[in-house]
Amino acid sequence: MTKTTHRLTLVTLATIAVAAGRATAPTVEPPPSQSLDSMESARGLSEAFQFASRKASPAVVSIRSGRGSARAQGSGVILADGVIVTNFHVVRGSNRVGVTLSDGRDFAGVVLGTDQEADLAVVGIDADDLTVARLRSTEVSVGEWALAIGNPLGYGHTVTAGIVSGKGRSGLRIANYEDFIQTDAAINPGNSGGPLVDIEGRVLGINTAVGTSSGDAFGLGFAIPVHIVSKVLDDILEAGRVRRGYLGVEIGDGRSGGAVITLVQDGGPAERAGLAVGDELISVEKEVVTGRRGLMNTIADYSPGTEVTLEVLRNGRRRSVSLTLDERPPPELQR
Repeated sequence: MTKTTHRLTLVTLATIAVAAGRATAPTVEPPPSQSLDSMESARGLSEAFQFASRKASPAVVSIRSGRGSARAQGSGVILADGVIVTNFHVVRGSNRVGVTLSDGRDFAGVVLGTDQEADLAVVGIDADDLTVARLRSTEVSVGEWALAIGNPLGYGHTVTAGIVSGKGRSGLRIANYEDFIQTDAAINPGNSGGPLVDIEGRVLGINTAVGTSSGDAFGLGFAIPVHIVSKVLDDILEAGRVRRGYLGVEIGDGRSGGAVITLVQDGGPAERAGLAVGDELISVEKEVVTGRRGLMNTIADYSPGTEVTLEVLRNGRRRSVSLTLDERPPPELQR
């Protein structure tokens, strides 16, 4: 084989190799249907968040209260025409507050009533063309999406997303009545009083606290559920104060899961019905009592003057006791 022939052979082999390489190169496959489905799901979730924000944000306000170094800044949500709900600790010590709507309008707000025991307050403004938020009427579920809307760190109308990560949380020492919704949607100082909403923009609760000693968002936020918010709002608008049922006892957690009586107030409903120290309350109107906090929340939901039937455990025996609830005295008059 001559040098020329050898060179031609090499060129030919190289050409064949390149051609073969081209022939066997992997083709670009279109995205699998699962990837397309995932993208569509992501778009759908993003659109759901946007929808919830559009529905709820116009009803969210920024609130300023106090003076000088005692000045507080928080959030609120319009739940009736000219009526805003926020936290008690946002307006503490103030009769008048500044309110800024989502459209930038400013108003002088009047504190219509407060409820320190649930850390809620109601503020009134004289304004037209207001958007009223919708309340969720069905039970919230752990794992469902939730959005927190408010005025964190002064950044008005911020929306953060997460899930409902727990229900019935108590023992935070924020209020006497604690039945919090827990969420990992970021909640920071200034979010207090703003709404936690579902992906349809309906209010699940009022954002109140962050589960961290530093006060910064730490994946543990807490909101007052709407069943407490609704009662406080209705009572303040109707009576100017919150009216809760009252047994006239001091209680602790019971051995059988209920609530045990540790003290009976003279002349109260419990004494009139013959209840005594050591009695364990198992149920109220057939609703099972879950410890001290559970009993407090259950009785508080009833209006004064309501007759209720309690199931009581005494010396190992169960019996039913009926009594009429009094009105719970204000905190400053309680023992």
